Amino acid sequence: CSLRNETLPLEGTPWIYQVHAAYAQGRWAYTTMTEVTSLWHSPDGTHNAVALRVNHQDAFKALEEVDRLGHRLLDRWSAVTITDWDRVAGTVILRRAVTVFVGLRHLLEASVVEVGKLPLRALFEIYVACRYLLYGARRNVSVATPSDRYKREARARYFYVAAERRRFYSRQALLDGIWGHGSIPRRLRARIKKELLEDIADLEKRFPTQTRNFGPLRCFRAPRKPLYTDHHEWYSFRFPKTKLRSVYALATRMGLKNEYEFIYSAASGLMHPRGITHDLKITENGAEVFHAYMAEAFEIVVFFSTSFQMSILSSLARVHQSEATADVEDTYLRVRKFTQNLKPHIPDGYH
Repeated sequence: CSLRNETLPLEGTPWIYQVHAAYAQGRWAYTTMTEVTSLWHSPDGTHNAVALRVNHQDAFKALEEVDRLGHRLLDRWSAVTITDWDRVAGTVILRRAVTVFVGLRHLLEASVVEVGKLPLRALFEIYVACRYLLYGARRNVSVATPSDRYKREARARYFYVAAERRRFYSRQALLDGIWGHGSIPRRLRARIKKELLEDIADLEKRFPTQTRNFGPLRCFRAPRKPLYTDHHEWYSFRFPKTKLRSVYALATRMGLKNEYEFIYSAASGLMHPRGITHDLKITENGAEVFHAYMAEAFEIVVFFSTSFQMSILSSLARVHQSEATADVEDTYLRVRKFTQNLKPHIPDGYH
């Protein structure tokens, strides 16, 4: 496993900063390269960003500590040989968690707190997936909870097969023209179809149990109308009496129903225009419209995001990187110190 790090060329590109990751010193070094007159800054956003940095210094230190830990684990991970699907799934979860947290940190530093609810929702779903991959649907998980390697491998295989089947569905949807694009040249169509059938046959050969449980691909069911999604999710098959088909069902089974209802649905409100509470408040004097840079949810977003991310990182380190346990524990103590004074009340616009 190797860690690919691609940097954009600076010469001739509209970047004002060359950014060097100075992780050893625990900081970012910014070198001014050229002034770009088209770079847009919001006075309100800049004012709120500065105010947040002044008033919540410990919170930003917590974000920095968690971010740096994620990158350290990812660097260590890249030096290890991957020999099983359990490790592949763990790599995916770690990289995704680190990437989402990076984006969330940038948003919070720019006082784009409202949009920061979306990666908070993503972190919660990554946390649920991570816990299920490592421990199954246990309702109570602690540092002493054992993780069975063979069961992890079985769950990881479903994780991988489900991803491959989604790729097959997208290829067949392309061939069937359901995306509204023009006709595909004959030779290109033949090549895509040939590669698709070969990949399907290869997956069925390498993962017979998983493909059998998922069933035939529903895009090949003539004369009935083709469908381009599976009926089951990757986590649907490890339960004796029922098959779970949603994150809500999985979270409930794992004892995380309250967390789901508090985090997932509320953080999704910005994506789904189905109410008014995320955007304004009705008062006796009329409607109070929330500013785009409103930062009332800052503390609650920091509290939950650092909690979920530390849970993800500590779980992965405990199972796959035991040599990093001391690093994780030291970081946890520092983060707890930085977040102990947060007041994560439910702000306006959250639900």
